Amino acid sequence: MKKRATAIGMAAILGISCLTGCGNGNGAQASAGAQTSGAQEQAASQTEDGVTEIEFWHSISGELAEKLGEMTENFNNTVGKEKKIKVTTVYQNWPGTDKLVTVMQAKDIANHPDLIQIYGENMNIVRDYERMVWVEDYINRPDSAVKKEDLVPNAAEAFSIDGKMLGAPLTLSTLLLYYNQDMFEAAGIDTPPATIAQMAEDMTKLTQKEGDTTKVYGLNLCPNSYELNSWIAGQGEVSYFGDNESGRKAPMTKVIIDENGTLDSFLTQWDKVIRTGGLKYQVDNMNEEFANQQHAMVIMSSARIQIMKGLIGDTFKWSVADLPKVNESDNGGASVSGGGLFMINKDDPKKLEASWEFIQYCLSPETQLFWSQNTGYVPVNEKTYDLPEMTEFLEKEPELKTAIAQIEHSSPMLQEPYYPNAGEIKTVVKEALILFAKGDLSKEDTAKSIIEGCNAAINDYYRANPLD
Repeated sequence: MKKRATAIGMAAILGISCLTGCGNGNGAQASAGAQTSGAQEQAASQTEDGVTEIEFWHSISGELAEKLGEMTENFNNTVGKEKKIKVTTVYQNWPGTDKLVTVMQAKDIANHPDLIQIYGENMNIVRDYERMVWVEDYINRPDSAVKKEDLVPNAAEAFSIDGKMLGAPLTLSTLLLYYNQDMFEAAGIDTPPATIAQMAEDMTKLTQKEGDTTKVYGLNLCPNSYELNSWIAGQGEVSYFGDNESGRKAPMTKVIIDENGTLDSFLTQWDKVIRTGGLKYQVDNMNEEFANQQHAMVIMSSARIQIMKGLIGDTFKWSVADLPKVNESDNGGASVSGGGLFMINKDDPKKLEASWEFIQYCLSPETQLFWSQNTGYVPVNEKTYDLPEMTEFLEKEPELKTAIAQIEHSSPMLQEPYYPNAGEIKTVVKEALILFAKGDLSKEDTAKSIIEGCNAAINDYYRANPLD
């Protein structure tokens, strides 16, 4: 592998914001048995009263950040107090990895976090960084309070490489169709659409216009790589956005959505949505606009269920349904998304053990119950569903039950790709689909723009971060 400093320097010269991933080789091999800490480093990790301090970087904001803080304090006051561990949360601007990349580039180990939350789309930044610590090595230990088999399979796979967990899942969500039941009933529609084609048919009945002005849109959505991947991945049993199982077996070097026909299938069906004239392809304030009944349908993360409940109240009837399929015969399901917890080797075994204690706490059935009740995320621990409190909670939350059911019948292999240059790929997809919706690109030119743009972004990445 080329030296990391050379790759980072090339990325800076190219001026590409997402080329700051640190190589793609055989790194990320640090484990508990590979630490080489001296007594001086260990002592520096503790306060005078012997408390091991853990710095936890995250990019969770708003009300969810308050709940994360509450969860962390609960740990500090219980398990942390007993085992002399204190976790301090430090907010990082979205996507939460910019400062990490900076300290990685500078090899500034002292200013690395001990623990960091990373989203799946940014896994490529850390997958081969030699200071990342495999969660798999910890969760399989005999003394681990949480076992891999305790986790929802889709969650366990979310931050894995070739089936081995690099990170531990903290949050889990999936895309759902949110729909206005009152509008559906008024339009004589009995059930939510199961396919994109059926969604287009419903949009012709739901869209309301006065002259040239659209008063109610049938659907509000501007797909980017996240939504597109879910529709790609769910085709057939499982389909992949890129080669090497979308980067999950080995680094992704190209997109294959042209080769496997999935992009053409999606665009064929999406064209039906566009032709209804009832698609708002710009996303301004999706939550508020749906709550104000400006759209009959929106497609959003299941993590927004609690937000929508607060905004809508009892002003109208609404519900959620599975993400409409591309083809009626598709049975792969829908992909999942979320943030994972990653440990970093700072040459201090005490910090690694303390970080693992916190991760186990976060993964426990009781903590996942708290997290789900207060955020709307789907629990990642199967044992959470055995708790009477969870059963009672789900009786009052039918929308969350829909999200859980969709994940249960979706293949664990339906995941976010490990994109090289994720930000640029997201932009390429979004801009091409906007032009398609506006009528400025044909279906064929849209496909060409997405394929060529994504592959160009990937190639740019590897020019800055060469493979072996």
